[in-house]
Amino acid sequence: TVYSWRNETTGDDLGSEAVLALTAELATPGDALLCTVTATDADARTLQTLLLVRDIRQKRSNTEVTLISEICDPSTKRLIAVANVSDYVVSNELVSMALAAVSERKEMVDVWANLFSAAGHEVYLRDPRFYVADNSMASFRSVEERARLRGEVALGYRTDGELFLNPKDRDTARRWSDRDVVMVLAEH
Repeated sequence: TVYSWRNETTGDDLGSEAVLALTAELATPGDALLCTVTATDADARTLQTLLLVRDIRQKRSNTEVTLISEICDPSTKRLIAVANVSDYVVSNELVSMALAAVSERKEMVDVWANLFSAAGHEVYLRDPRFYVADNSMASFRSVEERARLRGEVALGYRTDGELFLNPKDRDTARRWSDRDVVMVLAEH
């Protein structure tokens, strides 16, 4: 399954800053057609799709697209390294980390339930002008505070092609332009 996220800055679905997520298709109880699909088979199909989408995107334009792939079998990591894929999620490991977080802190149940539900919060790439005036000087902490007033959580930002997630330096002012993108966690 291929999902795409729309970039709110440019409005493109498959533009220069598009993000595509490829999820594995495994059998579910009672699914007669997929009952023989193993985690390795699902990973193979996901990687084939990933390489095909990447090839199509490179032929359509010179722009890059971020491809995030879900893999089911942790041993597939070696194959992913050969395919030069940098963004992937091992779904079993993700579930294990979520369970570990919940076992350590019970209050995290509601947070994870919200993040993993279809109606929960989502990650958005926003124009920094939602939070600061164009071409103005402001710290990331200021952006975080303004995002909080909108009911959002600022996770980081991208500037000049470099991504800063959970930046350590939150207090130094920087110049924000319309070429920057702020990554936030927000309700749809």
